[in-house]
Amino acid sequence: MTEHDIHSQWSPWTGQEPPPHGSRVGEQIPIEVQLAMLQADYNSCREILNLNVRDLAAVVGVHPMQMSYVELIASVRSTIEDQRNRILDLETDQPGSR
Repeated sequence: MTEHDIHSQWSPWTGQEPPPHGSRVGEQIPIEVQLAMLQADYNSCREILNLNVRDLAAVVGVHPMQMSYVELIASVRSTIEDQRNRILDLETDQPGSR
């Protein structure tokens, strides 16, 4: 929406102050509200991270706080790689295989 659109005759905002738009929106949001929005985003991300840690810890078979997130990811990757290697070993040892 441009300034021309806001002030044109068909505009629903003719004769009124239009709602903030564009780069002006951020200027009109109080700092307290911006901080609350950031805190809500942070809490949401933190909750998702905690769920991921619990899920990965369950896959690895340890308590959630026993290993860091990075250690859990490395452990799951290692387990997957070990399983792939085991599958390859079993496929190559099988009689009648290609």
